[in-house]
Amino acid sequence: MSLIGMALTVDSGKENKMATQKDFLTASKILDESIEVLHARGRKYADPATNHLRISHLWSTYLERYVSPQQVAGCMALLKIARSMESPDHLDNFVDGAAYLAIAGELGGMDWENYGNY
Repeated sequence: MSLIGMALTVDSGKENKMATQKDFLTASKILDESIEVLHARGRKYADPATNHLRISHLWSTYLERYVSPQQVAGCMALLKIARSMESPDHLDNFVDGAAYLAIAGELGGMDWENYGNY
């Protein structure tokens, strides 16, 4: 069961409550959830390379300067870091941030010339 995108309930012997970072703080659990999120979002939004290439084209046009797909993923991770400063107990920021950094690492080795159409 995913922690993200729903009010996950945690049975702690008391009434169920919304999941927070304190409930699921281990690094392994955050990384496991990031993998789950990558698979779920890939089914919904296309694979990360295609999605970040699309965003790259849109951001590059809007900003009138080239933004690589890897930079898009890095910027999205920074967005999650900024949000975590305001809400340090909101687990979604850490799960998504880890996923975006993993995507940035993957995209750094992509052969975009032979990637094809998106």
